[in-house]
Amino acid sequence: MKKNPPVDPLEFLVASGARFEGLSSNQEVYEFAARQLRLASGARIVTLASFDDTDSTMTCQALDAEPEILARLAAYPVGSPIGMRVPLNDPEALENLASGKVVYVPSLHDIMKGSWSHDVCGKVEAHLELGDILARGFTWNGRLLGDCVILMPRRGRLTSSLLVDALLRQTAIALQRRRAEAALRESEAGYRALAENTADVLIRIDPGMHYRYVNPAISLFSNLTPEAMLGKKIGESGVLPRKAATLVRRNAKEVFRTGRPRKTQFELPGPKGTFTLDFTLYPEKGHDGTTLFVLAAARDVSHILRTEAQLKDKERELTERNALLEQKNLALRELMQQVSAEKQRLSENVADNVRTTLLPMLDTLRLRCGPESGPQLELLRSSLLDLAAPAGRLPEQAGQRLSPRETTICQMIRHGLTSKEIGRSMGLSHRTVETYRNRIRRKLGLLGGRGNLASFLGHGQ
Repeated sequence: MKKNPPVDPLEFLVASGARFEGLSSNQEVYEFAARQLRLASGARIVTLASFDDTDSTMTCQALDAEPEILARLAAYPVGSPIGMRVPLNDPEALENLASGKVVYVPSLHDIMKGSWSHDVCGKVEAHLELGDILARGFTWNGRLLGDCVILMPRRGRLTSSLLVDALLRQTAIALQRRRAEAALRESEAGYRALAENTADVLIRIDPGMHYRYVNPAISLFSNLTPEAMLGKKIGESGVLPRKAATLVRRNAKEVFRTGRPRKTQFELPGPKGTFTLDFTLYPEKGHDGTTLFVLAAARDVSHILRTEAQLKDKERELTERNALLEQKNLALRELMQQVSAEKQRLSENVADNVRTTLLPMLDTLRLRCGPESGPQLELLRSSLLDLAAPAGRLPEQAGQRLSPRETTICQMIRHGLTSKEIGRSMGLSHRTVETYRNRIRRKLGLLGGRGNLASFLGHGQ
């Protein structure tokens, strides 16, 4: 087998770096890196694998060898190692690869991790006249990206470990750059999709006051289109109305001058009427802090202003209604005071009639009746006195729940009559009176030892 010609390390790295710059896919990066690593190391075979830290596996992405070696390898019915996934569960091996150390692998079978049998691996090593097997990881900011396996010829030695290190570094940079570019493209696509579909108007303005980007939302609020505005200057005929253009230009210049956001508001005539837009202008700054562009974001606040106006009208209407209600409440209070005064006057008249007319008549009647009528007459006198003094009546809620007979029994209890005396006065049995008393207790919520009926009714007051 022919040996690889010696290479000048510096020229080799410069040429490799330039080639890495022009590669358009990760697969091209892996294939080119494998070829360069074989040339730089003097290896018989070089493989490159990517590392997936989610399941700790290496996936072979590229294999490079001379055609003669590839032909020999194809003689074994084991398939191509490209795409083969190999688990990497040994913490020490992971640590060595992540640290960039060169790891000497005992045999090909240790690399294949059981994908090829011991017998096949031994035959391949003998047939290809393999010697040392070296493995080295390549990283980016401490994160393992993959590994390189170098299969040296028998009695062969690694040509330049420094050149191998530098090539793996170039490989890591090329892969990371492509990942960053892909992430940037994805991010830009996401932001563009957001900008193109948002209902807010987005306008990008350069220092010369030209429109550099206008999203389609402008057509929702005006007869303008992004195409009609791009490249034109603020205030140019046929773009924004003069008043709106003046406000936008003045605030954009201020943002370029100060580097701070600005806000303004203006009306924009459109196909569906006139809209009020809130404009906020933000500085887009470069790495040195200089404002490169101004991004203006406009939001339709017409509905908010209409709602605020409606709320003010409702508030004014509510204030007027409250004033009218207050007047009615005042009139009602005056009427209630008059009713209360009239009620007090009638109560005083009733009390006066009871004292001056009914009580003297009752005293005369007591003299004419026998002793057996004493309790009834005393109850009548007490009731008349209750009538003359409203504060001594039954509680209003109690009176609403009791029947006329129950109310009469309550009056007798208030005046200290026992169940026997009440029964004798009303022509009822003692048991019937007790039944009435229990019914009264239930209606007044006094069952279960919650209170004494006579105390509740104010006996002795």
